[in-house]
Amino acid sequence: MTDVSGHEADHASDTASHGHVPVDPNDAVVRARPPTPLALILTTVAAALTVLALVAVAVASGQGT
Repeated sequence: MTDVSGHEADHASDTASHGHVPVDPNDAVVRARPPTPLALILTTVAAALTVLALVAVAVASGQGT
């Protein structure tokens, strides 16, 4: 028996004697969901406004010279 399997056997015997149920590590994982159409629209609008603001700043700084 390797150290790993011995370690697992110790845990298995602890489970039987203490009633401990092992926790699934995947229980705490947040599942990804696709974005809603509203989120996509808001993201598109925010990106367009950002581009417009950057262009406005570039034009304004170019006219100052």
